[in-house]
Amino acid sequence: MQDSSTKRKINKKLLIILIVILVAAVAAAVVLFILHKRRAQAGDDVYVDTVAAIMGEEGNGENRFAGVAESKQSWQVTLTEGSSVGKIYVKVGDAVKKGDPLFDYDTGQMGENKEQAEIDLQRLKNERASISTMISQLNREKQSAGAGDKGTYTIQIQEQELAAKQKDVEIQEKNKELQKIKNAMKNATVKSQIDGVVKSINRSQAATEDAEDAEDAEAGVMEGDTETNAFMTIMQTSALQIKASANEQNIASLEEGAAVVVHSRVDDTTWKGKITKIDSDTPQKNTQEDMMEEEEESSEETSSSSYPFYVELESSEGLMLGQHVFVEPDTGQGEREGIWLDEAFIMDIDGDPYVLAENSKGKLKKRPVKLGDYDEEMMQYEITSGLNKKDRIAIPQESEEE
Repeated sequence: MQDSSTKRKINKKLLIILIVILVAAVAAAVVLFILHKRRAQAGDDVYVDTVAAIMGEEGNGENRFAGVAESKQSWQVTLTEGSSVGKIYVKVGDAVKKGDPLFDYDTGQMGENKEQAEIDLQRLKNERASISTMISQLNREKQSAGAGDKGTYTIQIQEQELAAKQKDVEIQEKNKELQKIKNAMKNATVKSQIDGVVKSINRSQAATEDAEDAEDAEAGVMEGDTETNAFMTIMQTSALQIKASANEQNIASLEEGAAVVVHSRVDDTTWKGKITKIDSDTPQKNTQEDMMEEEEESSEETSSSSYPFYVELESSEGLMLGQHVFVEPDTGQGEREGIWLDEAFIMDIDGDPYVLAENSKGKLKKRPVKLGDYDEEMMQYEITSGLNKKDRIAIPQESEEE
């Protein structure tokens, strides 16, 4: 009985040992499988990305900035002093052509001002004539006065002559005022001098009831024009620039004079330009709209300040005032058609060239390609066949095996 019990104990220990060995073997196999899979996916930490991204045609958001097309120039209309506005023909946001009517002056008020100016001018002339008569009379009296009184007459004559000069100045100023009113009445309808868009109308300067009821800006002066004294501002549409913004994390990547590419948000249209100004002294707190627009760039930028910068375009053809765009540094993307790769991605250049490309299973395999021209300055080859821009490729390493 004792021998049977001892044997059972030994068998139980052997079973436990076998189970432990089996579990350890399974665990080791799992670890080796995971390591092998990671190595296969990462390619020994090789850089794997799409051809488009490697060529710089797919932005990752780090160096892409939201912007909007705005006018480089504007025409500000100031009201003639003493006049009031009658009818307004445009409202904020309207497109206007050179020669289009913008608003009328209140000619009724201007007529009253003209009549009053004419009355004032006539009064001044009468006063000037009275002074001349007084001077003539004093001169006659001086001639017949005794020696002791001549000095008194001389002083009185000099005072009247000074009064005459002062009155001449007043008459001259009143003549200018009257002429200005006449010119304003002659040109009572103010017309646009440029092709553009109405950016702001300051109706607080429009004194008449008709002007207050006109379909102009509900808030008076639009944002951005709060410091101007202009009654109306027209933004020119023929000369556009881009106003973009950078945040605290990426503004250091920008510099004035740097070349950039401007991308349309709706299609593949691009424009080239350069940064003309970076306004790093006037940070602007991001609005909710700004944060939504820049969500693709970084989820950590929602509470940061933004800094405006401006891009001068080589050509703004096809760009609309107010159009939203993306701006990114110009690294040569888009200058050449087709696929161009750094020579480091290509193996056996002088024989049967190939690249390492991912297959449908996520493994790197040799992919034969045909080479075209070679750019010595960029050290890049044109790939004429064998790849498309959606393929994922890697720089070949010595340890890489097919």
